Amino acid sequence: MTDRAPYRFKFGKVEGRRLRPASAGVDFRLDEQHIREFLLRTPGKRQRDLLRIGMAVYVADRLERRVRKSVERGGARELNLDVDVQDWDFWSSDANSALVRQALRQLSGDDWHVRFTPGGAVEEVEPFLRLPEEPSGVCLYSGGLDSAAGLATRLRTRAGPMIAVTANHQPGQRRRVTSQLDAIGRRYEAHVYPLVVRTTLVKPPRMDRQELTQRCRSFLFMSLGGVVANFVGTDSVEVYENGVGALNLPLMSGMLVGSRATRATHPAFLRTMSELLTRVAERPIKFDLPFRHHTKAEITRTLKEDGLDGLARSTVSCMHYPLRIRGTAKQCGCCPGCIGRRQALLASGTEEDPALYVHDLFGDAQAVNNLPFDNISYLKATLMQVAELAGLEADGSGPDIFRRHVSGTGLLECNESVSPWVDVMRRYREEWLKIVAWGHSRGWHWADWLAACTHAA
Repeated sequence: MTDRAPYRFKFGKVEGRRLRPASAGVDFRLDEQHIREFLLRTPGKRQRDLLRIGMAVYVADRLERRVRKSVERGGARELNLDVDVQDWDFWSSDANSALVRQALRQLSGDDWHVRFTPGGAVEEVEPFLRLPEEPSGVCLYSGGLDSAAGLATRLRTRAGPMIAVTANHQPGQRRRVTSQLDAIGRRYEAHVYPLVVRTTLVKPPRMDRQELTQRCRSFLFMSLGGVVANFVGTDSVEVYENGVGALNLPLMSGMLVGSRATRATHPAFLRTMSELLTRVAERPIKFDLPFRHHTKAEITRTLKEDGLDGLARSTVSCMHYPLRIRGTAKQCGCCPGCIGRRQALLASGTEEDPALYVHDLFGDAQAVNNLPFDNISYLKATLMQVAELAGLEADGSGPDIFRRHVSGTGLLECNESVSPWVDVMRRYREEWLKIVAWGHSRGWHWADWLAACTHAA
């Protein structure tokens, strides 16, 4: 759907010869019309600008691939981005443009040179209706395990209507998300309003010609949630990520910096986005991590206890989804997303059909033990991390990888204690130890790695 006031931007690597133009409705789609129809009003200039900047970032991030050697070294891209905006005075100020660059740097490790150019006028439309009941909250909802378990846990303890905001960038995501939200609403007798906004490329290149890491798409997701929260009058956007995922402790040397280190829900990035959104809205609005001190398994257990096992199985966590292959397997089974998902489901006692995965790392011993090393490399890295976590100190002073990560990424706010983060990582380690013990009894060879890693440490 082409917006009534289409806009353009240009992007490209600094070392490139010229910037590539992109136009709304021609090269990409950000369905602003659907947002208007849902909110029954037109977002103001700054809110619309924020969405358009987010979409421009998303497109540029996907279409400007990293050089393979640069990725292997953890190196960064240097990107130019010129975006049309309506409130040029606001966005071109040093403080506000610096916040945008800071957020993108935190997410991707890339250097972004963002410039703003005056865009066209916006037709302002006054609200004429409101939602049947005032929502008590706004959350981001992806259709993944964390978002489903997080929303269920939230409604279990605090009833009230919710708006669940989804950036629709995957095939079948709208259907999957609306079905999940309907099941959650019925289970907890709550009104959940889905706002699924189309954010897609038009005739995109083949996946092997795109940047697969897509570290900056979280900027777009947060922008969507923030604009909705501003319009409905709430002062926060809930982000349902577990503490292990939010901290995102590097799995191996070289993953701390650069393209390998995602900060999609890292507290430091969310603080930057909160400050940016507060300036756009001219009132305090923050992004909240209500489950930052819980493991993924602890949140997932809600679905198990409340009879929502089927909902858990309908979620998708694979970093390579959709796989575009025939058969029932829609997730690879060996990427960090799949490994974290399966660990949480196992630790929470939730059964799942292994046929949903191309590679089953937790199944029949003979099949598991015959998997190529490339299919279990991330699992080995995870076990190496679990071994290192044996040295966790209550004050966060050890091990070195934990201390460096906490200090280097700005995890803690002023006067915030590191103890809750230490506790959640300790519980996460205990969950893995139980799975490894079970693996020993089943004859998985990879279960022997933890003892070897611990001995080496």
